[in-house]
Amino acid sequence: MLKRYFPLSILLCSVTFSCGDDNSSDDSSADDCRQETQACAEGFVCQQDTTGIYSCTIEEDVGRGGDTAGTENNAGDENNAGDENNAGDENNAGDENNAGDENNAGDENNAGDENNAGDENNAGDENNAGDENNAGDENNAGDENNAGDESNAGDESNAGDENNAGSENNAGSENNTIDPNAPCNESSTSCPDLDWVSIDGGVFSMGSNNGETDEQPVHRVEVPPFQMMRSEVTIEMYRSCVDAGVCTPLSTFSAACTWSDTPTGKENYPANCMTWFQLRDFADWVGARLPSEAEWEFAARSAGGEATYPWGNDAPSCDRATFMGCSEATTVVCSLPGGHTAEGLCDMAGNVWEWVQDEYHDSYNGAPTDGSPRCSTINCSADMVSAPFRVLRGGYWSGETNYLRTTYRNSASPIVEYGFRGGRLAR
Repeated sequence: MLKRYFPLSILLCSVTFSCGDDNSSDDSSADDCRQETQACAEGFVCQQDTTGIYSCTIEEDVGRGGDTAGTENNAGDENNAGDENNAGDENNAGDENNAGDENNAGDENNAGDENNAGDENNAGDENNAGDENNAGDENNAGDENNAGDESNAGDESNAGDENNAGSENNAGSENNTIDPNAPCNESSTSCPDLDWVSIDGGVFSMGSNNGETDEQPVHRVEVPPFQMMRSEVTIEMYRSCVDAGVCTPLSTFSAACTWSDTPTGKENYPANCMTWFQLRDFADWVGARLPSEAEWEFAARSAGGEATYPWGNDAPSCDRATFMGCSEATTVVCSLPGGHTAEGLCDMAGNVWEWVQDEYHDSYNGAPTDGSPRCSTINCSADMVSAPFRVLRGGYWSGETNYLRTTYRNSASPIVEYGFRGGRLAR
């Protein structure tokens, strides 16, 4: 299911923009046209109205602008795209104009992505199990070989200070190398300094029986060793890719967006208002990739433990995470050590939602069990018109505490930005 939510605090948006994140609602309906048994007849598309209900709509009405386009995937959020007053700003993504297409495709996404594609999903998933697993395995294989780079493993001998993921932090921070074959090595600007943390592989039970329905069924996953960035991608890191002429500037349509054309005092804040495609382009440039959803959850749970939150089972507090009531916007990365994982990963809860590779499905039925991403295409490739929804993890600065759980899942169109979205990389 697609979840939709509206944050309880104002997102510092300008008055010409609607605020809110998408796909976070827990509502469901037996008449939901996203369900395979309720699929729309020919000439109709599955469309979400302003109340959050999905119903069949005459195809010619979709993309007519304003409210119809706006209700597409992210009723609250997408109103920013649908709001023609914001068209000037939305056009900065160029993609939001595709939002017309996206809206058509958006519904197809919903339809294709989860419900109508129930069969396709299973089929796609089994293809995943073939293609994606091969792709995932090959990716992981390459990366895992890096992870064999347990340059940290040596460092983890420092884990003698085990108490302090802080010591392992220091261990991890020695591993700042960029793949020598990464395209950024050939750029006019230098590669950014990325801090990699080695995560030992293992077997864990992914999902939760105490959460949302899309966190089920709980299933056994074997994750190979890999490395993950200690922090979320920062403005400074991303700027180096923009300066090299490879990445596109991030959106500034809202006051919640931290990007600026010239460096400011927010260079160490997480890059936000970022699409899935922008994060993917940055990953390609530095010779890395987006983590799979299984890798992300395994890392957030400190190598697959049973903790409800990255720091353990204690209730969220403002000294552990940036969430609703703690800040009016994002905060400097890695500034809350009380919320770090045992391996020293920062901000795995709060600050910004983090994109992962996987396409969104409303359950784990048919999900890979080898730690690879769940995609219907080889290497999770996608185009901007027909791209299915992607998974987001970790909660954000204005979100409720439920979103901070290590098993909570969100989803969104990969071409939509907003102030809530960023991410970190793996290899």
